[in-house]
Amino acid sequence: MQKDTGLAIVGAFACGALSVLLTSLMVALSLLFTEESFFEVAALVVTAHLPVMIIEGIITAFCIGFLKKVVIPLEEVAAAFPAKDTRRPDGVTVNRSG
Repeated sequence: MQKDTGLAIVGAFACGALSVLLTSLMVALSLLFTEESFFEVAALVVTAHLPVMIIEGIITAFCIGFLKKVVIPLEEVAAAFPAKDTRRPDGVTVNRSG
């Protein structure tokens, strides 16, 4: 595994997990600002989302790892299909390869 692929997988895990964490924290804050009696429920919301955070991080990391393996870099695609000189309707030749 390349260094940048490993870094991408770790970043993907962090993005997936942090998105669920921030969402659960926003729900908890909304409950706390509603009424103080919701403190236990707010804590339960954050605690209940901990397994979801881990699962979301793993799924996101697998998706990014898969995409890093199968997606061809755009430079390789451009090199495989070089652009030809084309002529615009006004007769000016345009070179699109550079």
